[in-house]
Formats: sequence, structure tokens, C-alpha cells
Amino acid sequence: MKKWLVMWFWWTAAMAVGWAATAASIHFLPDLNTMLGLALVGTIQWLPVRKHVQGSGLWVLVTYVAGYVGSLVGLLFLQLLGLPSGAEMGYGTHAILWGVDGAVIGLAQAYLFKPVPSNRFAWIPVTAVGYAAAALLRMFVGAWTGIAVMDWRSALGFGAAVGLISGAGLIWILMQGKPRGIGLSTRL
Repeated sequence: MKKWLVMWFWWTAAMAVGWAATAASIHFLPDLNTMLGLALVGTIQWLPVRKHVQGSGLWVLVTYVAGYVGSLVGLLFLQLLGLPSGAEMGYGTHAILWGVDGAVIGLAQAYLFKPVPSNRFAWIPVTAVGYAAAALLRMFVGAWTGIAVMDWRSALGFGAAVGLISGAGLIWILMQGKPRGIGLSTRL
């Protein structure tokens, strides 16, 4: 049990540091895109889960691509619902956007677990809830403290919240999952 708690701690720390570093780098290098930050987050995420996922290159690439696709799908979903996107987004809209993004990231990452746990697709709602809850928390804290959404402190809290929630789900999936089927055999 201790190894799982240690992994949960490192997963949460990795998420917090990854998102804070992304926000800080965007602050200092404004031309840096948030999507590039997903490569940083994916790289840091890989560290605590590397024994449970396929090669690092796949994890980083999948996180980057899924984050980008998830953002586009989230914006399209908001459009289909007739909800505003951009600066005029409310709390619920913000949570929906990040929840959809988290679900797409979770779907893509679920294919990389090894050995393949039978409950790996539980990772989809886990990441969706993690990202949506973190987005709401970031909005509430930002309104309360006046800290901007893209400030490194806000991103640190966002990453920590995603990490705490998704890390608990990750540990549950890895502890409960029994190998089933054939996983990806690609190693980078």
C-alpha cells in the first residue's frame, strides 16, 4: 500500500509542477502555446507511472495530441450546446470544457496501461472529473483571491487538484485491474 501512496504523491506533485511550469513559461515566453505545455505535463506525468504504461515517448505524445484534440472537441461541444467560449465563459462552461478535454486525454492514455487492466477505461471519467473539478476550483479561488487563471500559482493549484483526484483513480485502476487482453507492444 505504501508504494501506491508514494505514487499518488508523486503523480500529484508532477501534475502541480507540470501545470505551474507551463503557466510560468507562458508568462516569460508569451509565444509559447499552452498546447506545448501539455508535452511538459505529459513528460512529468510519465515519471511516476513509467512502470505501468508503455514507453515514455508514447505517453508524452499521446498526452500532447489528446490534449490538443480534447480542447478542440471541448470547444466544439460548447458550440453545439450554444454555450459561450473564451473570456465570457462561466463556471459551468469552464468545467465542461476542461471535463471534455480530460475525458479525451483519459481515453487516449487508457490504451497505454500495461499490463492491460480490465478497468482501464475507468480512466476516462476519472480524468474528466479531475479536470472539471480542478477547473471549477481554479475559477472559485481566482474569483476569491484575484489570481489570474494563467498565473503560475493558479496553475499549481489546478495541477494539484487534477493530480489528487486523478491520482486516486489511477491508483484504484492499477490496484484493482487484472490483466486482460493484449496491450500495445510498441516500446520507444
